[in-house]
Amino acid sequence: MSDFTIVQLGEEKLDHVMQLQDQIHEELQQQQHANYIIPKTEDCFRQYLCGDNGLMFGVMVTGQTRHVAQAVLELPKNPGNPTSMTDMALPVPENRLAVISGALVHPDFRGWGLQSLLLHERCRQAAKLERHEIVAEIELSNSFSLRNLLKAGFQVVSTATDPSDGALLLNARRSLTHRPLFGKAKDEICLPLPLSASTFPALSSYLDSGYVATSLCKNGSAEEGLVLRPVHAWKKIQTHAALA
Repeated sequence: MSDFTIVQLGEEKLDHVMQLQDQIHEELQQQQHANYIIPKTEDCFRQYLCGDNGLMFGVMVTGQTRHVAQAVLELPKNPGNPTSMTDMALPVPENRLAVISGALVHPDFRGWGLQSLLLHERCRQAAKLERHEIVAEIELSNSFSLRNLLKAGFQVVSTATDPSDGALLLNARRSLTHRPLFGKAKDEICLPLPLSASTFPALSSYLDSGYVATSLCKNGSAEEGLVLRPVHAWKKIQTHAALA
């Protein structure tokens, strides 16, 4: 079994970062899933690698010099600073927000839980840096990333459509200062998976009316659908409690 270590990546890793992104993007194009990621430019990655407007993390394998997974934590400095979110009503000013994006895992190291490792590390760093909310955007049919976000305590709160390519998107939120107070269990709804363009309007309608997606519903060991629950309020909590 391989030993993995999460490290913060610096500018000296830019070439490796670009190579891993190019490899994954080419693979996704061949699988007709190119819209799962939006490739970033060298200049975009450089600002995170230098610690300007964010951070980058990688997963190292013992005995290797190249990282096998990478991810971005966007940290806008001022209210009004742009983020990579396509269309989301942000719950707090940008300088209290963290955005997780750019999670990529080398094909040879999938199934080891590396995306989850990077997800939890970025949540920990966001709390350490006193960010109040963490948000993420995923493509509608990307069930793998959706599953990881829900397991990490995120809720899907809204939808969006990418104006550049028409991709249907899910906006997810994890608050480090508030917890949702849910309505009655009898009001829960379960939408079938995988999500698709045909279920997108219904999902959008439920989210617009105050529901959030919280988990996957199961029958035995088979995942059947996405659980939607009505939220009637958000309760203030201690920041450290959100990561418990």
